[in-house]
Amino acid sequence: MAAVVRSPAVEAAETLLPVSRRRLARLALALLLALYVAHALRFDFVIDDAYISFRYARNLVEGSGLTWNPGGERVEGFSNPLWVLANALGMAFGFAPETTSRALGFAAGVAALVVAWRLARALLPDSPAGRGLALVPLVLLASSRSVAAWTTGGLETRLHTLLV
Repeated sequence: MAAVVRSPAVEAAETLLPVSRRRLARLALALLLALYVAHALRFDFVIDDAYISFRYARNLVEGSGLTWNPGGERVEGFSNPLWVLANALGMAFGFAPETTSRALGFAAGVAALVVAWRLARALLPDSPAGRGLALVPLVLLASSRSVAAWTTGGLETRLHTLLV
């Protein structure tokens, strides 16, 4: 039986091929994340309900605690304590709550898409088809009008998506 002789060029190409596929997958991921961000920017708004959280955050930063009215009763009028605290932290550093909430919404939204991609990669076979199918959740999420719109809405929606 004759030994199969492989040229160094073929061996080099075979070692580079997985790197190229990895780069292609990361490029597709980056493009889908960019699509998501561009899509979300089309709906750049802050809904009025967000100002409830902003007011509690402002009062906390100004030293009145988590109250609606400074000096008034301490009644919890918000359902998102982590979001209120995150916005208060941004306000303590001098950022407007609208800016902080949108930045947090984008960060949580991008992170949620990356988590969805990694979960799909972990659940699907490590094959070209599996790697391609792992991008499907990202395509669906990035192209969803509801996901995009509530990224900038000022509410904790994308953070909740990420944590759940």
